[in-house]
Amino acid sequence: MKTERRRVVAASTALFAALTLSAPAALAAEEPWQILGQGQLFVAKSGEYYGVCAGDDQLRKGAPVAPKDASFNAYQVGQDTPRNAVTSIGNTDIKTVMSADKTWIVATLYHLYANDVTKSEHHAKSFSYAVQSQLSSYGRFAIEGLEDGGELARQMITEAEKIAGPYTLKPWVSYKDGLVKVENLGVKGRSGWIKGLPVEVMFKHASSGEVKKNLATESEPISVEAEFADPGDVSVRVKVSGLPANEINIWEHPKHQDLVVVKPGKSVLEASGSVNVPQPSTQPTQPTTQPITEPTPPATTPPTQSQTEPTTQPVSEPPSQPTQPESEPTPTPTTAATEQPPTLAKTGVATLFLPAFGFACLGVGLVLFRRSERKA
Repeated sequence: MKTERRRVVAASTALFAALTLSAPAALAAEEPWQILGQGQLFVAKSGEYYGVCAGDDQLRKGAPVAPKDASFNAYQVGQDTPRNAVTSIGNTDIKTVMSADKTWIVATLYHLYANDVTKSEHHAKSFSYAVQSQLSSYGRFAIEGLEDGGELARQMITEAEKIAGPYTLKPWVSYKDGLVKVENLGVKGRSGWIKGLPVEVMFKHASSGEVKKNLATESEPISVEAEFADPGDVSVRVKVSGLPANEINIWEHPKHQDLVVVKPGKSVLEASGSVNVPQPSTQPTQPTTQPITEPTPPATTPPTQSQTEPTTQPVSEPPSQPTQPESEPTPTPTTAATEQPPTLAKTGVATLFLPAFGFACLGVGLVLFRRSERKA
């Protein structure tokens, strides 16, 4: 009988980013910020890092965007980004730079469009508007109008929402007919399945070694399989890369403009699990003279009859099976039906002459009686 084993692969609940928590090299070297855009809609560029106003009002108060000893703090995407009341002035009732839900969109905006801000001032201002629209301070500051009425900024937000998190990776692994199969492969974001992400699936067996499969996600779940014949556990690791960074960074300083900065880089999602390849099933050995298709006699009909007896046994003969109805009694054997040995074997030959001897004695007695009557 064919067997199938299936297990849900245990997926990680957090992103594993290929990033570090150390300060950016360019900022650590005190490279000054270059302002792209104007007024409130600006992007501050320092090397390969881009910063957008974090809701701090210091820039409008004349504070520069070139700190020499600022603190670069990292916060996990998917969690509230706290607002530092010491370094960010104004709007004291606001406790977060952005809520947990908005961090996914901000990280994705940087992932898609941060490198486009140098194309033109319009791109820089549109990117700044798109990011600031996700912050808790949005609407508290007067933002200059955009040349296109915000069309490019809205387009950026729409595209970011298509692939923004939170993300789920929930494949499952099964075994059937010599194949280990991984199904439900793909990453779901807030808007559905995300297409085009690189996927690496690694199968590992103690005796058969490793098998690696590389593919890309689609707009629906996909599957992949590998052949394994040897019994034992097969471990499976799924790795999906190319996702937005999993950290939001705030460049903070009490006398300089606080900035939202997302480091360049991508993050990955991983899931792992295993499935067991069972021992091959062994069929009982059949005698060579017996066809495989010959059915085994049912256990409810014990073969009590000798093979030499005819199959047309008379109905009147009581069967020897214990399932005989009680209403049909078994015939009781009689002495007539039993052949006894002759009594000769027990009494001897003399018993054969006793009747004749009796008759002779009777005759002699009768003669003597008649003679006695005549004499009288």
